[in-house]
Amino acid sequence: MGFRASPEEHTVIRTWYVSSGEKEKAKFDSTLKFLVERPRREWTKPAQNPRYKPLDPPFDGFGEIRFEVRNIQHRPIGFFSASDEFTILEFATERNDRFPPGLEQKIKARRQLVSGNKGRHTHEWRIVV
Repeated sequence: MGFRASPEEHTVIRTWYVSSGEKEKAKFDSTLKFLVERPRREWTKPAQNPRYKPLDPPFDGFGEIRFEVRNIQHRPIGFFSASDEFTILEFATERNDRFPPGLEQKIKARRQLVSGNKGRHTHEWRIVV
């Protein structure tokens, strides 16, 4: 399973990583490691906590990786760009079961960029198990 960054010069993952504390980075890393060690079909099982959740309308086709640090719900949002590749398009925080305004348009535009020019976008990092 690989994880791919969005196509921007300052990639989504790198930008978030630079601005985050050590606890946030460690939790993000451990969450990704946990997910890549399991088949995709197991990501949403209750036993997984769940660490991944497909999103409801108006976010059809997107999903969130879920982790919490210091009572802040971190939600890297993305989509499966291939059967074995999840592309993170944006890091969001969820408050009162809501995302920040404008998130829907932002991630839809980024998905269009990634899907239309897949060969041009580099991998931020690839986790291989």
